[in-house]
Amino acid sequence: MTLLKLPKGVKQNLVITQQYDEVKSTINLFHLQGTAVVIVAQAPSFWLLCISHWALYIARKYDTCNQTADPKCRGLEQMLADYPLSINDLGVITSLCTFLVVFYTGHCFARYSLIYGECLAIQGKLHNISLYLRTYYTYPTHRWSVLRYLLASHEIFYWSIRKRYYDWKKSQFVGSNPGSFEDLIERALIKKGLLLRQEAKTLQTYSGNVHKLLFSWSIVSLKRIMQTPVPEGEKGNPMLISEYEQTSLITNIKEEIVDMRAAIGKIDNSLLFPMPFQYYHIVNFCMKIELVLLAYAFLFINGGKGSLWSCFAFPLVTFLLLGLVEVANGMSDPFGEDEVDFNQPALVQVVYNDCRTLCDAPEEDFLEQLGSTKFNPARNADGTLNSNPVEMNGDHLQEQPQVKEPTWSQSDVQVILDEKEALEKELRRGGITKLTEQVQLLVLSMHGLVESQKESTKQQLVLIDQIQQLQEDVKRQEMEVRSLEGITGRMESVTSNQINRVTKLEELHAHTMQALEQSIHTMDRSMKAHDSTPVPSVTPPFGLVLSEQPMRGFKFVVDKVIPGSASDLGGLRQGDYIVGIDGSKANAMQIRELVQYINTKKSHAVMMFEVLPKDSNEVQTLWIHRDAAFARQSPIRTSFSQDESVGRYADAEYEKMMLDASNLSHARDS
Repeated sequence: MTLLKLPKGVKQNLVITQQYDEVKSTINLFHLQGTAVVIVAQAPSFWLLCISHWALYIARKYDTCNQTADPKCRGLEQMLADYPLSINDLGVITSLCTFLVVFYTGHCFARYSLIYGECLAIQGKLHNISLYLRTYYTYPTHRWSVLRYLLASHEIFYWSIRKRYYDWKKSQFVGSNPGSFEDLIERALIKKGLLLRQEAKTLQTYSGNVHKLLFSWSIVSLKRIMQTPVPEGEKGNPMLISEYEQTSLITNIKEEIVDMRAAIGKIDNSLLFPMPFQYYHIVNFCMKIELVLLAYAFLFINGGKGSLWSCFAFPLVTFLLLGLVEVANGMSDPFGEDEVDFNQPALVQVVYNDCRTLCDAPEEDFLEQLGSTKFNPARNADGTLNSNPVEMNGDHLQEQPQVKEPTWSQSDVQVILDEKEALEKELRRGGITKLTEQVQLLVLSMHGLVESQKESTKQQLVLIDQIQQLQEDVKRQEMEVRSLEGITGRMESVTSNQINRVTKLEELHAHTMQALEQSIHTMDRSMKAHDSTPVPSVTPPFGLVLSEQPMRGFKFVVDKVIPGSASDLGGLRQGDYIVGIDGSKANAMQIRELVQYINTKKSHAVMMFEVLPKDSNEVQTLWIHRDAAFARQSPIRTSFSQDESVGRYADAEYEKMMLDASNLSHARDS
């Protein structure tokens, strides 16, 4: 046993239980418990690699193939000679693998040290808070009401780590179930006086972070204690009468609580952020490939002949690489069951015992005498510390020799007083007193001048601010003027364009009016010429003559139908009313225009007459061909009711003529 022989009960209070003497390096080699030797010896990969190398070496060494007797025989020696591989050939991959393993181990140890430091930081914060509470609070109940929630959070934190690893089926925790949260409450929290049952039920149903809730309860308890009335509460303690002292105390305790929460969060986040799997995988992969190649390359040492020493050298190299990686993996997560892992019960129980003792222990009898000059070790006459300590006799101190203090003799004092009086007389004789008064008046006047100068300076600063404000206003107004000038320029440009457009429109209007007047004069002349033109006496092409005057309702009366004509053959009779021609109502045309349209129709040989017979109330449609012979062969007569529209067909020439007539009518009205 090479580890230090620790007293009974000490080891269970240590976070790192393996304490050793670094000087005994040789003896320490024989202590194998928890070392890489045991871990690697239990690794199947180590034995698989070693057995592979040993098997190849033995098969090569004791090859039974005899080429002298059988030239065709090829033993393992000949086959290996075809594929030689020396250790020098693996120089690059060996260097790379060694670098990765060492680098990975360094990262794992840095992570191990970080988590260890944060665990001790949590303990330190709890010790600091208990120290503040012990110093400033008189009643143990008040101290414990603030501290117990923090200790409960500390206990729950380490339980949650074990519980999480157990639920995740981590190999080290498969057989160590930490129990449920209810078990923790009954086994530890309530039993140790950290929580009441009502508080425990609240934590069980709380869906958020229980650590933050417990920290808030601790701060609320601290606040309630400080609000307790003076006769009953801690404000009666002289240490807390000062408001500054109260504020400083609360601030310090709250800072410690917040720092404790930060340390817990840092540990938890570090555990949830392990070494990246890709990093771990490439290190592990590179190392295993390197060892496989080395198992083959060690067969060719000693100039390719091989050596029995390879059966010892290769396992040693394998042990070193595998051991480094296994130790690094153990340090990357220190909350397991390995020898290198932290002693979690010590992390929790030690700080609980210390804080509980500090809170519950009664005050010492001599506490009120602390800080007194009499309650101190004895000193010699020259003020140095006496080598013989002061002995206590019950509640009273033994008499200490009085230390002689320096004193002045009466003659020395009288000399000083005489010198003082002589100096005062000299001052009065030299007018120093009056000069002093004048200087004082001058100083007062200078002080007043300085004050007035300060006031004047303040006014000047105010004026400067006002001037700067006016300058800013002027700049803004200048910018607005520039903006208005730009807008005015654009408006002038737009106005000029509009004036040009109006001028052009006026010119166009004048030109249009002139053209319209010419058109009206031309149309008037045409109308007069048309009115003076007599109606031809020739036989109308369709063989019908209309009455000169339309009947009521603007129905034109057929005055005459020439026998044998197209109208006669088409079924038109004297006395019938023509209500529409070619899709247009007859009342939309003047009689002369109608007659002229009938007589001069040239675009179509067939005309559609919509006729109301004199002895019927149904409108009939007659299709009358200009040629009487054609009309005689195929007469067409279609009936419509009087209420139906008669517009079915329109002729392009007729539409043009109607448009000209409409324009003429409007021109006359104008």
